[in-house]
Amino acid sequence: MASVFLYHVVGDLTVGKPEVSEFSETETVSAAIRAIGSSSEGAVLLWKKRSQNFAAEKAESRQQRFVGILNALDIVAFLARDESLADTDKALATPVSEVVAPNNSALKVVDPATRLIDALEMMKQGVKRLLVPKSLVWRGMSKRFSFLYSGKPLKNVDPSSANLNRPSSSSSSSSSTTSSMQDKFCCLSREDVLRFLIGCLGALAPLPLSSISSLGAVNPNFSSVRDSSPAIEAAQNLPHDPSAVAVVETAPDGVSCRILGDISSVKLWKCDYLAAAWALANLSARKFVVNGGGDDATATATATKWGRVYRGRSDPLTCRESSSVAAVMAQMLSHRATHVWVTREEDCLVGVVGYADILAAVTGQPPLTPTPAPPSE
Repeated sequence: MASVFLYHVVGDLTVGKPEVSEFSETETVSAAIRAIGSSSEGAVLLWKKRSQNFAAEKAESRQQRFVGILNALDIVAFLARDESLADTDKALATPVSEVVAPNNSALKVVDPATRLIDALEMMKQGVKRLLVPKSLVWRGMSKRFSFLYSGKPLKNVDPSSANLNRPSSSSSSSSSTTSSMQDKFCCLSREDVLRFLIGCLGALAPLPLSSISSLGAVNPNFSSVRDSSPAIEAAQNLPHDPSAVAVVETAPDGVSCRILGDISSVKLWKCDYLAAAWALANLSARKFVVNGGGDDATATATATKWGRVYRGRSDPLTCRESSSVAAVMAQMLSHRATHVWVTREEDCLVGVVGYADILAAVTGQPPLTPTPAPPSE
């Protein structure tokens, strides 16, 4: 295993990361749309409110308050329901707790001194965000090599221990500063980890030049919908990792499926959510990602608007089974994508590569994979 995984720690990747701003589960869908649009991650973390706002919060309590992650596809799928389309004002005022699929295990609170290899294992098993306490001591020190020769990882130093021998006159202010820092966290995503790894390709050689197929990174368990099916079928069983549904048509051989585009949280990130909801509810999957248009003047006008704002009308992000791990990582990062579709000749779809698959490839251990979902007829 590459030493970069053993000798680097989570704290090394959090330099410059901003403090997490909590988004309450009692906020409205309308507020969530604004928050997702301005988020650098294309999603928001939902939290239960704290019972005591005046006291420093422990990591365990922070973990228990986490509800789940809400993305653009979740919201568009909610707004595309019949009852939501019938009263959009009411739908936009709905608390996000009624929209998100609760998943407390998608986030894990970890110490800054946690080894990178341990963080990768967590992410391969379904953790999408790492919540890392911001520490005065950690912020002022470099601990790039925390794993000692004895095999024992360093623990993050409690800032309060640095105040034990200080004059009593400064103890009050020091205690106050310590409490405020202990109550601050930053968030580390899988994209952050990927950016770190792509800067360490030399240390991972020759693995980055290996093909994704040879390393078992091609995941055949993807969600898809036929191009002739209603687009709304993509929202009936939303996948969570990656949050994307391929739109496919029958290939010339009559057996394989050719990818036309995808309906995903990435493509819907900064779109017009109400137009997207209308299109999802009224268009076929093909029209949703490729053609646009409708059966009457009103539908045609709306779908033309939809065509202007939907990023999904661009070609889907694809690679080949022979593509190198480094090339696929670069694709994902340059396009801010959570996944890349894997194709053969004639754009025949054979699988998908997501964050968990990349992390498994570079560490040599397979991730947990969901049950494959067949295309809708």
